[in-house]
Amino acid sequence: MIDGRRVRLAAWVASLLALIIVGWAGPVFAHAVMLSSDPPDGILLGSSPTAVTLTFNEPVRAILAQLLEPNGGRIALGTADGL
Repeated sequence: MIDGRRVRLAAWVASLLALIIVGWAGPVFAHAVMLSSDPPDGILLGSSPTAVTLTFNEPVRAILAQLLEPNGGRIALGTADGL
């Protein structure tokens, strides 16, 4: 017959190992992160830039691109097919 103390000890050790394994695994990121942009984020331009460059930490595929005007208006730049 198995001693109740041994069962509790085995359960405690298994729980501790499970926590160590889960804690050891690094975080998982589900989305790409924008690293930089040119022109920089938040800058107010006097005129439209000739190009906009966005740099991400992994390859991305654009689905929709739009510009936001200072008054809150939106200017559509195109869809994935047009970019």
